[in-house]
Amino acid sequence: MISLLDFIRPALPGPNLTHSRWGTIWPYAGRNHGHKMRHKWPPVGSLRWPSTELHNVLAGRDNVRREFLNLLRFLGNELRIPLVGVGTREAYLAIRSDAQLENRFHPMTLPIWTNDIDTRSLLASFTASFPLRAPSHLTSAEMTDYLLTRCEGTIGELATLLTAAAVTAIEAGEEAITSQVLTQTAYSGPTERRRHFERHLA
Repeated sequence: MISLLDFIRPALPGPNLTHSRWGTIWPYAGRNHGHKMRHKWPPVGSLRWPSTELHNVLAGRDNVRREFLNLLRFLGNELRIPLVGVGTREAYLAIRSDAQLENRFHPMTLPIWTNDIDTRSLLASFTASFPLRAPSHLTSAEMTDYLLTRCEGTIGELATLLTAAAVTAIEAGEEAITSQVLTQTAYSGPTERRRHFERHLA
């Protein structure tokens, strides 16, 4: 999955770039100029074009935000492929700020991971990807519950936890992610990190 900004940035003309806190975009200059730019973009090669971290739109100034939303609408019209926006609650609010775009995007929520066959399959994939010499048994019901509780059920946190555990396993000479290795792994979940930060602010 690629970022929309990363995808279009190589094709953007230097003098027309607009810089903001959330990236660099091409100011929407109308249909004729946009039609010319479309031919500079590489082929998508897919029936869907995912744009990640769409919530960053809200970090820009009002005029920059409008330009980006105009660009999204233009891409949907010209490329004639579905656009898939991925982000936090703020991404939904960004799309809602444009009535036409809101009609084109149908919001869906992604639930957190639970202790089911899909999660155990995901854990098995993680296990197979780590360069450990011994097998890591992470797919039991008890281990799955432990991992999900500690990472709070999100795939990004799970990846961070297991990667840190794999490093700990190698450094400890275990060569496998075990309960003991996980206990020794220096990892704090989102809630714990937030509380730690807020204590320092008080």
